[in-house]
Amino acid sequence: MKEAALRATSLNPSLPEAHVALGSVLSLLDWDWAAGEEELQKSIQLDKSDPIGHLAYGIQLACRGAQESA
Repeated sequence: MKEAALRATSLNPSLPEAHVALGSVLSLLDWDWAAGEEELQKSIQLDKSDPIGHLAYGIQLACRGAQESA
């Protein structure tokens, strides 16, 4: 999944869905919260009206909060 998301962002860096995919992989599979957050924020910057970017970022923040409080 990570390879596909990296490839998608390299092929079209202006595609918000590619940044959502990469941010989700980095956050939820690699546990790289900072890098995941950066990608998810890029997604939102590229398309502020895309609910998937906002949803993925919210999930990342919720998981991060749960992880930090554990």
